[in-house]
Amino acid sequence: MHAILVLAAAMATSPGASSTGAETQSASTMVVSEQTAQSQTEAAISRILASGLVEDRDPAALINLGSAYAKLGQKERALAMFRAAIASPERYDLQLTDGRWMDSRAAARLAAAALENDSKIVMR
Repeated sequence: MHAILVLAAAMATSPGASSTGAETQSASTMVVSEQTAQSQTEAAISRILASGLVEDRDPAALINLGSAYAKLGQKERALAMFRAAIASPERYDLQLTDGRWMDSRAAARLAAAALENDSKIVMR
């Protein structure tokens, strides 16, 4: 069974990281963009939770939920979702945003490690 997985940008960047060209945007534009991104992330969380897939321990839903929590800076919630995906009895191949296919448990481990490593780097 294959599923498409869209890991949120949280795996690649820490919450609050500036995007390329952000320096040329006005402060008010950046605030609006951040509010829109947060609103969209919160809406995605609501959709994932409403789907019932988290209760079914679907790895893609758990990883996407964890990625959304990470994007909002909720590290502990994100790690809990990644760990739940690792422990899920369901297992299948997922496509990452870079096009690679990976086992769902390996993808969850990768997401958790990226989040943990980002925190360690920030704390130094």
